[in-house]
Amino acid sequence: MSLKDKTVVVTGATRGIGKAMAMHLAAEGARVAAVGRSVERGERVVADIGAAGGDAAFIRCDVSVEHEVASLFDEVTRRYGAIDVVVNNAAATDVATRDRPVVEQTTEDFEHFVRSGLYSVFWSFKYGIPAMGPGGGAFVTSSSIAAVVSARGQGSYAAAKAAATALSRQVAVDYGDQGIRANVLTLGFIETNASAPLLDDPVIGPAVRAATGGRPPSALDVARAVAFLASVDGCGFNGANLVLDRGMTAMSHVPDLRAEA
Repeated sequence: MSLKDKTVVVTGATRGIGKAMAMHLAAEGARVAAVGRSVERGERVVADIGAAGGDAAFIRCDVSVEHEVASLFDEVTRRYGAIDVVVNNAAATDVATRDRPVVEQTTEDFEHFVRSGLYSVFWSFKYGIPAMGPGGGAFVTSSSIAAVVSARGQGSYAAAKAAATALSRQVAVDYGDQGIRANVLTLGFIETNASAPLLDDPVIGPAVRAATGGRPPSALDVARAVAFLASVDGCGFNGANLVLDRGMTAMSHVPDLRAEA
């Protein structure tokens, strides 16, 4: 129960990795504000947490809209008082349909990724820091290996994630003396209900398994890492960027020269 009686905000908590985060943090004793756009899915997550003995409430918010983010933190503090932890998990998931090489990209679609992946994090810091108590609190921001290694046609998404990573580091420097910790989890391929079918793809599946030693990380692996960074166990980390990809970005794509010998 590493987060017992702590108030935790999780954005993008209505499915996938965000749901796993909300469920696990509640199991660690936190009061969880599960944030998302879908009321139906959000209420289902809260019901699942309650059935497992946890404490959670759903708050609807589109994190790409500033006044909704401001209202979110007002609502959480009204219900629970000072906030202890904020997990910035929400982000655009429509990379395949709306991201393109820069010459082909529209300004509208570029801004879509920046608003959901960068502005949302900026507003989370802007309104979340004042909502924390005098002892400070912890932010954990989900990033992507797209911020450090590039795949074709993902410039908008990658730019937003890289900028959010830099912003988190800056918050750690600017507010660390106030007890604020801001860390980043940079995620590779994570196995969820939505991504699992990709492992059956004849091209993607073998490539992911080869890059991750046969088993990509799960959503629960991510949730456990978030709990560590958010709790006293991770109190020594501030301004850190932990890569959770089971070695995917550590692997070189240079051919094995031994095979040529």
